[in-house]
Amino acid sequence: MKLALLIFAGLLGLFTIILVFIVYPFLKDIRMSQQPCKDTAVYTSVSEALAHKDTACDVWLGSRGLTTVPPELQQLPHLRILILSHNAFSSFPEEVTKLHTLVRLDLSNNNLGSIPPSIGALKELRILNLDETNIADLPKEIGELPKLEVITLSGNQFTKRPAVLENTKRKIIVDYTYNPFTEDL
Repeated sequence: MKLALLIFAGLLGLFTIILVFIVYPFLKDIRMSQQPCKDTAVYTSVSEALAHKDTACDVWLGSRGLTTVPPELQQLPHLRILILSHNAFSSFPEEVTKLHTLVRLDLSNNNLGSIPPSIGALKELRILNLDETNIADLPKEIGELPKLEVITLSGNQFTKRPAVLENTKRKIIVDYTYNPFTEDL
């Protein structure tokens, strides 16, 4: 039991180090590298973002009880970061696949059940958060996203590592914690 706790603590520490020293600076770099986005504001409502539609880059609509993605988001030509966590989506919101400028998408804590192949339309996507979305597999199109660097899949139903992420030619940081794996990682 003590060994298991020590291993868990070690893994938690490693995860924290990865977040602090790799993922966080990377997220900061995303904001700085996107042009012409010079707006550092984070908009928490669609109307607020639309009032700054020529500069709005970050829209955070988490914990709103949303069941669909507001179509007005398509009017934001520089939208880079979209947070839709902790909403009421019962399936993957197809509307996000029309937001081709997205670099970061967070759909965590929604009961999606599956991810459709249409996610492959998000060619600029670098960070994808699918934690706690009740998924057990990924479409091959996720492995084909040319810029994907980080994907979080914690707390889902994966029993093995998705082949689409294992067979890519580039490194992708993947968080598999809290999945019911039946094979050794």
